[in-house]
Amino acid sequence: MKGELAPSHVGARNLPWVATYGNHLWLDPGSTEAQNHTLRVVEDVVRRYDVDAVHMDDYFYPYPVAETAPDGTRRNVPFPDAESYAKYRERGGTLALEDWRRQNVDRLIEQIARRTHRAKPWVRFGISPFGIYRPGFPPEVRAGFDQYAQLYADPLKWYRNGWCDYLAPQLYWRIGSPQPFPALLNWWLGQSAAGRHVWPGLFTSQVQAAGWPVQEIADQIGLTREAKANGHIHFSYKAFRGGTVGAELSQTLAELYARRALSPATPWLDPTPPAKPRVRVKRFGDRLRIDWGGSQERGVRWWVLLRRSAEGWEIVSTFGSEERQAELPAKSDGLRLVAVSRTGVESVPATVVP
Repeated sequence: MKGELAPSHVGARNLPWVATYGNHLWLDPGSTEAQNHTLRVVEDVVRRYDVDAVHMDDYFYPYPVAETAPDGTRRNVPFPDAESYAKYRERGGTLALEDWRRQNVDRLIEQIARRTHRAKPWVRFGISPFGIYRPGFPPEVRAGFDQYAQLYADPLKWYRNGWCDYLAPQLYWRIGSPQPFPALLNWWLGQSAAGRHVWPGLFTSQVQAAGWPVQEIADQIGLTREAKANGHIHFSYKAFRGGTVGAELSQTLAELYARRALSPATPWLDPTPPAKPRVRVKRFGDRLRIDWGGSQERGVRWWVLLRRSAEGWEIVSTFGSEERQAELPAKSDGLRLVAVSRTGVESVPATVVP
């Protein structure tokens, strides 16, 4: 903990469901009060702010904290949830401690998904779990940590049950390491369920923190594309800030991301496409002014201007839902405009310039 907590903070109110573990305060996942508090906070954020997604990192029960025992051996400190587990048993619960902990996390994940989609059906819910599901998955990957047994997290269950719109497993190892990136990438992509997305997380910060070559990240991006993953996530943005390495990384990624792209659609949240845009084009000297939209266009998140190229239709510009006008050189040709919904579903394109 750093600094003093505000008086209104849950950690400063002496609540029985706030536990100290290691150097941090944790909400006890086994406490109904802690779960309800978490759900209220998430729902409040979703309702009051125009967010695209609710994203959870890989913290459920904490990573084990070790201590030195009197005999000099190292052991993990037990998480202080004995009281909440005892209450569960008093109410007739029969699950063993480990299974009860996993059930607590499962219920929280399911309810966050349900409440997020109830508040705003188009808001995505996703998680970035530890990058190795369990030791032995896949067999060629060496693993000394088991998130199922130690974090009480079962991301494959959440994914297959449709509680997550995407997973972003943290594939934070190099291509040639004992935890080879290609093997992990292909294993996670092979678990895809009901069209849900897998967007692997890349440990891009290691080009600054651990001296990884920039080419390592470029090669990992290439592997995700070869494997037909429809996206990936960089951790973290600080890798792009300052210094020669940051500049080299930015330049490399600018070349890899030469063409604009939209976020992949989540049609299971709402498959309804927006209406076809109504477009008006006027010429003013050497400029074209394009106006579009009207009162009937609802549920639009983006307007996207496309240009025909040798490789198909590519994005020229994207406009927010409230924008209704653009100017282009009069010699522009082969242009279309599409409306994109909150869930990424595209309308029938409207021809702007044949």
